[in-house]
Amino acid sequence: MNKVRSSQDIGTWIPTIVQAAYIGVLQNSKTKSVVAKANRAVEKGVSTYYSGSISTTTQFEKMVILVSIYILYLI
Repeated sequence: MNKVRSSQDIGTWIPTIVQAAYIGVLQNSKTKSVVAKANRAVEKGVSTYYSGSISTTTQFEKMVILVSIYILYLI
């Protein structure tokens, strides 16, 4: 499968239906990879996501900023 993925082997031994499904899976994973890479490259800021849980202190700081912006918007 590695040779098929890297275009070293055409994969004539794989049934056509399976090839179509495999190509769809590959395209989906490549799309997800590109999106995730772009998300990681976003400028560091309040809404930065680093995967995993954030600390309660960081969550509190974000909420304070959002509430202050909301209050300023109401005034």
